[in-house]
Amino acid sequence: MGELASLLPLVQGGMQAASSYQEGQATKMVSNINAKYADHQAQEALRIGEQDAGRRMMQGGLEASSAVAKAAGQGIRVDTGSAAKSAEDIKAAAIEDAATIRTNAAKQAWGYGVEAANFRNQGRFAEIKGYGDAAQSIAGGGMRYAYDQYKMGKFGDKPKDTSTDDYQKSLEEMGR
Repeated sequence: MGELASLLPLVQGGMQAASSYQEGQATKMVSNINAKYADHQAQEALRIGEQDAGRRMMQGGLEASSAVAKAAGQGIRVDTGSAAKSAEDIKAAAIEDAATIRTNAAKQAWGYGVEAANFRNQGRFAEIKGYGDAAQSIAGGGMRYAYDQYKMGKFGDKPKDTSTDDYQKSLEEMGR
């Protein structure tokens, strides 16, 4: 094996390390973009929920006013009795509906927040995996280089039996 060729495991390890690192960084970047989108969706859910709750309150006020006007048009006294109770019930139902709308919006926003956190964690883990894979590639390339140098007798005596490649055998045993 030539001197230049003997460096091949180091070059391969370095290239694989760079690739692993870049893959981790790219995955982290995409995950962070997805997290920002989920954060935006959470804010939108709250905003829309507040708008819908406001509309429901306004609708309830209109319904109550319409009920009072209808009763007054029929000559019913609207400041007491069942007409007044009916208007209060309509307003109370609108308030309850608005509260439910806000609660549902908050739950939806919370879900988007959890999704954003999951995306951020995926990005962090991808980054960590990229570092780990890069380190493993560098170490593996270095070990293969050292083994090849040993086989060529660069570190002390040349091995007695060079017909068997222990490294290759171990790779085959591992199924690689």
